[in-house]
Amino acid sequence: DYLKTLGKVATSSTPETEEIEQLNDFLEPYDPLVSYFVHVESAALHGRGTTVDATTQLRHWLHTVYYGPTHDRSVRNIWSAMRLLLDHPHAVASEVDRWSHLDGLLEVMEHRWNQRMSQRGQRLKYEPIDTEVSIQVIEDALSEMERLRTAAGVSEDDWSVRREVVEQTLLRPLRVHRARQARQYAASDVLGGRVPVDQIDLFTEFFEERDDRVFAMQDHPVVEFGIDPGPQFCLDVAEVDEHAAVINLVSFEDDDRTAVMAVEMAALPLVVEEAVSVAELDLL
Repeated sequence: DYLKTLGKVATSSTPETEEIEQLNDFLEPYDPLVSYFVHVESAALHGRGTTVDATTQLRHWLHTVYYGPTHDRSVRNIWSAMRLLLDHPHAVASEVDRWSHLDGLLEVMEHRWNQRMSQRGQRLKYEPIDTEVSIQVIEDALSEMERLRTAAGVSEDDWSVRREVVEQTLLRPLRVHRARQARQYAASDVLGGRVPVDQIDLFTEFFEERDDRVFAMQDHPVVEFGIDPGPQFCLDVAEVDEHAAVINLVSFEDDDRTAVMAVEMAALPLVVEEAVSVAELDLL
């Protein structure tokens, strides 16, 4: 039933608030496979509505942030909630609560970015976009928090320390991360411009979404003429055991003496070392 309701609402280009809120019927009883994603889908659908219900949308985004799994590395729900707080201050009437939300969201964002940047071997497709938007939202949030500082009861000294911590532990690492991404830009002929390595897949994804066809493989001749395998044997280098008998037929010398194998001294500490006598025996 949830998937049917979601499909009905999602197919609408501009879903109404009443239609989206029908998904709330599936929040209870709690289902670990459904309940959390109801908030995710609802928040995203509210962003497509004709009118922005900032209060309801913010409530869903905040739930996805504060009740998300500990291993979650996504930051889009964080800066989406922060942007709503900045662009629609009426979504949270209390300036104290608004300051507290911004401060808490900065903490969660720092934690998730630390997780992402600690795993440098894994590149996410939208990493450059997430980095740029995160930096912009953090800077705007710090400006807004400075304006709300007095109403929130934060002293100038405490705010100075807090801002410095955010600068050192979040903003500066993100700027370094952005500079590192800029060095990964590679020259490309895609659309006649320079395309970041991390965003090349965006073009294929764009066209895949517009045309989900399967293209047939093209047949190309690999060998265009016949090959006679006969001469190959004459030119092939035979193995040792294959031509040893032939060499013996035309050789002028032979060695019928007993084979002698060299033996090293014993290396184990509990083995008595003893020299091995070697002798040769001539055949009569």
